[in-house]
Amino acid sequence: MPAQGKTNAGPDKTKNYWMDYRYHNITDFAADYAFIQWVKKPTAENQAFWDSWLNAHPEKKGIILEARRLVILLSQDGDGLQEWELEDMWQKLTLARAPEERKMAVLPFQTPRKQRSLMAAVIVLVLLITSVFFFMPKSPETVEYATNFGEKKTVRLPDNSVVVLNGNTKIRVPVSWDADDDREVELTGEAFFQVTHQANDQKFLVNTKNGMQVEVLGTEFCVTNRSGLERVVLASGKVRLQLPENLSVTPLEMQPGQLVEVAPQTKKIVRKQVEPQLYTAWKDNKLIFDNTTLKEIAVMLEQNYGFPVVFTDSTIADRRMTASLEIEKLDDILTTLSETFALNIKKEKEKIVIRNI
Repeated sequence: MPAQGKTNAGPDKTKNYWMDYRYHNITDFAADYAFIQWVKKPTAENQAFWDSWLNAHPEKKGIILEARRLVILLSQDGDGLQEWELEDMWQKLTLARAPEERKMAVLPFQTPRKQRSLMAAVIVLVLLITSVFFFMPKSPETVEYATNFGEKKTVRLPDNSVVVLNGNTKIRVPVSWDADDDREVELTGEAFFQVTHQANDQKFLVNTKNGMQVEVLGTEFCVTNRSGLERVVLASGKVRLQLPENLSVTPLEMQPGQLVEVAPQTKKIVRKQVEPQLYTAWKDNKLIFDNTTLKEIAVMLEQNYGFPVVFTDSTIADRRMTASLEIEKLDDILTTLSETFALNIKKEKEKIVIRNI
């Protein structure tokens, strides 16, 4: 019973706090003595009150239901604390409430021990959640840069490294790097990196969603992460390539002019010498084809510009092209392909259709 002799078994119409619950979250309700009484010992009177209150505050129904579950769950066990510990916890909970809520509270100094145990459990739960949130490692603040299909974007990173994003690409980077931390970025799509070397040999790491990691000190390279294919082409410098764990392959040291392609699903790895410009010319609005099939060009068009390519004759896809093109937009590429191969190429209903003339 409260100190003034009134019971809290049901609504006291002389007390405004019964009609003015201003709580906002689950633990507020779960720690309220009258609420607990309704959940544990419902009567016609307190049931009528809460039915009426919910009709007036339908937006709180979800919170009330979760608070009921919490009361039921925690009331299954609560005999582990001493009486004075329960009283102290209840006092601290009440004093922690906002001033207007303290006006509504009736301190249950003589409430049943099980009820005070429940309230203590709620307090412990709230303190536990708060402490976990407060002490857990904070993720660094990041910013994301992205390009649309057919768009390119140059981004200067906090360490003055430069990244050129190809179409349909996203990169997430920290707002700043501490001098002692690795410089890490997350890439989806295709990007060309010009990484600045730091005096303290601070690592630069590019991570992809499939688990590949490119580790560099100072170099130029292109990373592609599209449609289940991971590819790194090293233009200059040196990189250490950590492949996805499911491949069970030791890290690879790449030299300039090398290409490594990884298909994590098939566990196929290709490593070979290439001309890097064939894979990096796009950053300068160029396309260089070296005996490249139209099928390979079609894949590039879909990935960078978002248009699936349909060949009306499958033999067309096997035709090959060697050329260096200055490009500004998709139509420039399609016109060149059409004129080179004497093909009818049109954009139809969000796709590119290639036919023989």
